[in-house]
Amino acid sequence: RKFLVRFSTAMSHLDTGSQRKPVLPGDKPTAPVADCVAKFWMDNNPAGKLSTPDVMTDEKVAELTESIRHAPALQSIRLKIDRLTDDSLQILSEAIIRHSSALQSLSLECGGLSDDGMKLLSKAIRHAPALQSITIGLTPLNKEISYACMEHLSQAIQHAPKLQSISIRLSYGEFYAAGMKLWSEAIRTASALQNISLTCGDFSNACMGHLSEVIQNAPALQSISLNCQKIQDDVKKRLSEAIKIAPVTLSFKLQGFYGDQSLFAGLTNVSFEHYVPAF
Repeated sequence: RKFLVRFSTAMSHLDTGSQRKPVLPGDKPTAPVADCVAKFWMDNNPAGKLSTPDVMTDEKVAELTESIRHAPALQSIRLKIDRLTDDSLQILSEAIIRHSSALQSLSLECGGLSDDGMKLLSKAIRHAPALQSITIGLTPLNKEISYACMEHLSQAIQHAPKLQSISIRLSYGEFYAAGMKLWSEAIRTASALQNISLTCGDFSNACMGHLSEVIQNAPALQSISLNCQKIQDDVKKRLSEAIKIAPVTLSFKLQGFYGDQSLFAGLTNVSFEHYVPAF
């Protein structure tokens, strides 16, 4: 009740302007409203979560980072951004590095993330000592996640000692085999990592080979989720072979594995679900 009273008071002081268009059902919040919500949330919940209610434009990131700077106990950041430029990502990265030592969860969904952008994001991850969960989602603007992006992300994973969960979501894109090799090598050094989730349009046999190495050489892992729009029979066979020699404590959630599932017969640690697009 006290929270709602403070919220209504904050909103009552917001100057929306007499000529502003009325907000209709389904409309996205206007810039002043988004600013007010972000500032109010951080002022009244310094140890809470910063989450944008709708997909944001790149221009609003700099303003949101002001909220991060005034929330040293912030534990969770979740942002959805139409297209994130390197300049805005640098601002966000610097805010995380300098003011988010307590950050435990970082989720970023955006389009057009460049190699330099991933480098900036990875720098922020390396300087977040309490980070336990990372989610990176890329829209159709990124058809693949490049070798350089995976290299930067792999370096970040190696400097995140408390990392327990990582999710990479590509909308109808795919992973490069060479980049997946770097990523798998980094995963095997992440001693606290328990959960892996990968979403993509297609998953090649070469990539599955690198994932199989993770399955067999990451003893702390508890669950792997693989969500693919399209996956070939030879890739299914390679995965089933890796699962058969994996620890029984490791569970698998396979989404989009349509057709013949006889390769996985008798594997009690495997569940099947429908494919779910990343966005």
